[in-house]
Amino acid sequence: MTESLTQARENGARWVTAQPLEGWGILSVWRDDYSRARQFFEESIQLFREVGDQRATGGRLIWLGAAALEQDDRAAARLAGSSGLTIHQELRSRVRIGLSLDCL
Repeated sequence: MTESLTQARENGARWVTAQPLEGWGILSVWRDDYSRARQFFEESIQLFREVGDQRATGGRLIWLGAAALEQDDRAAARLAGSSGLTIHQELRSRVRIGLSLDCL
């Protein structure tokens, strides 16, 4: 994953760069490294916003909110959850609406 991330960054491929960042974030969650996970998710969210991918942005906001909850950072979790909720309501994604509500 490191090689693909490096190549994507070098080529300015924002969407392709954001994908492995999510993977690194999830791996960090599994390792209970929530600070690092949040860094990966935040960068991924920024890149997906830049390319206008609402579904991907909303999905990463759920992960970001969950990582914040694990650190007992309720303010950050609520911010991520409410941002994700807005996106998922617009997309009419019932499952992701529920997941976003979990962060509130």
